[in-house]
Amino acid sequence: MSSSIAFIISMVAFAFIVFVIVLDVRQGSLNIKAKDVGDGQFGTARWATQKEINETYQLISYLPKQWRQGTALPIGLDGATVVGFGKVGSSVKARVDPSDSHTLVLSAPGGKKTTGFLYPNLELTCACGNSFMATDTKGDVFRDYAGIAQRYYQYKTYVIDLRNPTRSDSFNLLHLVNKYLDSFMDSGNISDKARAERYAKITAKTIVRLDGFDGGGQNSFFYDAAEGLIAATILLVSEFCQPGERHIVSVFKIILELLQTKAPAPTKIEKEQKIKPKNDFQKLIELLPEEHKARWFAGAALNTAEASMHSVMSTAISRLLSFIDSELEQILCFDSDVDAEQFCDGKTAVFIVFPEEDATKHFLVSLFVSQLYNESLMIANQKGKNKLDKRVIFYLDEFGTMPKFDDAKGMLSAGRSRNILLHPMIQSLEQLRENYGDKGGQIILDCCANALFGSFSPLSKGADEVSKALGTRTVQSGSVSNSGNGISASNASKSLNMVQSQLMDAEKIKTMPQDQWVLTKTRMKPILTKLKRFTEWGIELDEPYQVPEHSARQVLYANKSCLKAAILERHPQAHGQPEDDIPPLPEEPPIGRRRQRISDELL
Repeated sequence: MSSSIAFIISMVAFAFIVFVIVLDVRQGSLNIKAKDVGDGQFGTARWATQKEINETYQLISYLPKQWRQGTALPIGLDGATVVGFGKVGSSVKARVDPSDSHTLVLSAPGGKKTTGFLYPNLELTCACGNSFMATDTKGDVFRDYAGIAQRYYQYKTYVIDLRNPTRSDSFNLLHLVNKYLDSFMDSGNISDKARAERYAKITAKTIVRLDGFDGGGQNSFFYDAAEGLIAATILLVSEFCQPGERHIVSVFKIILELLQTKAPAPTKIEKEQKIKPKNDFQKLIELLPEEHKARWFAGAALNTAEASMHSVMSTAISRLLSFIDSELEQILCFDSDVDAEQFCDGKTAVFIVFPEEDATKHFLVSLFVSQLYNESLMIANQKGKNKLDKRVIFYLDEFGTMPKFDDAKGMLSAGRSRNILLHPMIQSLEQLRENYGDKGGQIILDCCANALFGSFSPLSKGADEVSKALGTRTVQSGSVSNSGNGISASNASKSLNMVQSQLMDAEKIKTMPQDQWVLTKTRMKPILTKLKRFTEWGIELDEPYQVPEHSARQVLYANKSCLKAAILERHPQAHGQPEDDIPPLPEEPPIGRRRQRISDELL
């Protein structure tokens, strides 16, 4: 009985299969697979094979617990970049790129740039012993990793916290100007003097061209002249003022004091001789030698009509108002704690916290990053090999919201060959275009040999651009036509042809799983990779790192009287006064360089 039932069931199944075949012949199958065909007539894009992946990227054991104990350290990786997560059984593996490549990380807000990419990379960087700098808008990164780097990997950590200035290390904007002018005064090396002048110009330009600056339009003269005026005052403050007074707020105060004093009314003789009266700033500048660069920088501002000159000085004052903050002075008015040589040769972690809601402080981040990068570049060039002994890495989170770096393209192109890697992290490609223009943004993209693409918002155009960048492939397509009412196969026709298809269309990119990323690399086929949350890598966070509260330190400011006296003592012949007629300065113990303060009574 059971055998009869089984026979009936099998016959019914066979009849159903025959029916499906006949129906398929009649209607024509629409199940045409888009498989790769042809010889690349419409594109040759494809995903990398496993063999190609293994040849390009290394697969290492990711062992943060052992690394923190000083065992199983990843020797020889020298700051490799983590680009993928893997698991073999219960062992966590990391796919890393050991090449000297900059990596662009693009993902929408909440796309795990920090917890999926940054944290696993920071742990590996610490295990390798490479110095790094990381920017952060919320303060989570330094709270989570400054203590780990210090406690387990013996790093020297610094936190520049613009959110909480009283819990921050110092960062003097004039640090490099002061450093190289001091070196020039001691050694007479003209290269040091040139570097000081260069950094004075860079600092002034960054201050004047704050975020949103449009070039000044018809008033561009006033902004350009204000830039030169600020650069000149920076050089004066750095060269002639006391060590504790050499900071950006003193620059503001000196210009303000000189602006408050107008040129006196011309005397009868001056009117007859058509002599133009001079204000205090002009008189101060004339005390300098003819070849002093401060005279040249201030030339456009001081050799114009008095009304225009006051407009220039007012413009300079307005651009310096961002620094007038009693809390911010605790960061800006004291010598910088971060040492570039230690950063390049030792194990140093620098964290910069900036408030994303306060755009007036963003330029400070750009300036600090530029200064640390330029110093690292200078040290690399002094090594004789034109490269650092080990890599230093800049993790630039919120790179798109920072003000424009004047030489971002040069930083990316010159840094790679000198073991200086930059990993900019952005939320949209439009951020690059807004800051750097279409061409500038494209050059930045071209300089990043690696690119990681994560999540995109539903209305984002970035997914279309990524899809286009991944390329096209040649796939099979076709059509099925059916005519007549019979069941004969002659009534149905099927044609196949080759068409172009995106390797991954925008819709698929927008709907990728949460941990999936697209990784592209120069001379390499793209791959689909995964970056899990840091907890799945085996990373455990300690108690949040706390920066001790710094009691308010007394800030010293320069003034025009002491500045004038210092110039008179340094250059007595510049204004025609015999050197013997200059009253001697009161003796004080030298601080830093050999400079002394002169009292107002001597003037």
